Amino acid sequence: RIGIGSPGGRPAEDYVLEPVPETERSRLRETLERAAGAVDLWLARGLEETMARVNRRDLDQPETPA
Repeated sequence: RIGIGSPGGRPAEDYVLEPVPETERSRLRETLERAAGAVDLWLARGLEETMARVNRRDLDQPETPA
């Protein structure tokens, strides 16, 4: 999941247009790579199998399309 966190009293529309903080960039990159892998899996294996694999609790070991 991707969220905006806390805007710290600033208007949310201003906060979300700021660059992603350096401390969050690697996490965002990993999340986007995982999402791209899920799309590849969906195209290769269908939605039902993709949901079963992507929504596992042990996400430390992401699966790749077979």
